[in-house]
Amino acid sequence: MRGSLTSLVRLSVFAGLGLCVVAVGLGRMVSPTPDLRSLGTNRLVALPIETHGDEPSPPRFLDFDGGRLETLPLAASDRLECAIGSPWKDERGESHVVGRWYSISGRGDTAIMGDAGIVRVGFPSGRVIDRVSTSIVPDSTPCWFPNASPRILFTAGDGKLYRVSFAEAEAEAGSAAVDTGDDLRMPRPVSWRDESNESHRLSDPSWPELPALGGRLIVSLRRKDVSGVDPRRKYHPSELWCLSLSPDRSWIESASRLTPSDSTEAEERFSRMGRAADGSLRLAFLTHLPGETSWRGRLATVSIDTPGGVPFVLSETLLDVADNCLPVAPNFSSDGLHVDFARRDDQGELLVKRVPLVSK
Repeated sequence: MRGSLTSLVRLSVFAGLGLCVVAVGLGRMVSPTPDLRSLGTNRLVALPIETHGDEPSPPRFLDFDGGRLETLPLAASDRLECAIGSPWKDERGESHVVGRWYSISGRGDTAIMGDAGIVRVGFPSGRVIDRVSTSIVPDSTPCWFPNASPRILFTAGDGKLYRVSFAEAEAEAGSAAVDTGDDLRMPRPVSWRDESNESHRLSDPSWPELPALGGRLIVSLRRKDVSGVDPRRKYHPSELWCLSLSPDRSWIESASRLTPSDSTEAEERFSRMGRAADGSLRLAFLTHLPGETSWRGRLATVSIDTPGGVPFVLSETLLDVADNCLPVAPNFSSDGLHVDFARRDDQGELLVKRVPLVSK
């Protein structure tokens, strides 16, 4: 889930419309913003960065539909990491990729890190749409807001959740943001309503567009270890939890464990939830035990006892379905017939493991 990004930003002026693009904030420039977004299924997943000599590979994306590798044409001086594509396309027919950005000058031991922040680019063109210079950057893959909204949630190195609204969302906010002088494109915290939860560390947010979840999102959550049994361990392994946010998305109102408790000390990360063709809710995620070097793909059925109730995994349905997985989230097909995992075979070749969701 790692990559790189261009430092050259093209400013376009449409004479007939008299629109101009203004650089806002240190190191951030905005291209003309799309005003038309069409919903679709995002079947592109960013792959981990690979280094060849002193130079990292350009951002690479796996197209789950065709099993193809796609690259993003970016300048060698920039880096894009923790990237994710949008589940919609703009009026140019492009998806938007957002992630952690920073610039590099020099090579090898003489390389110096320059500006850093969050960037949004068109895929596959690589055109820069938004660039926000900030020290608060994603430490895991962000997630997009539902319903084609140009906003994201992400977790930073402090283990907390943040939200960012890009240009279209800021315009839609109207005079409220202007009157307060707020720049909605700068990261804003999504804080716990219950301050006793502030010690938890979050990562890997995922926001399924599933009405049955009641607007909940899924995160990997690490609880602080207060047992004192092992002074060297500060946190428990990551667990999958559901979070409910306030209507203005500025507070975490409640949290509930999604996966069942166990004693294996396994990490649970990189989750996605989807609906199978038979109507059932399914959770796919990756896990590994202490000492393991690769990730295993797991699949389970999710139940909700009452309308609007809290979702939970049926423990008897948990299955290991893929091994040697790359640390990227699985991907559900739009028809609900299968979920795909990115993995490597024994020879190191990249493969897509397709797991059926319904029996034939």
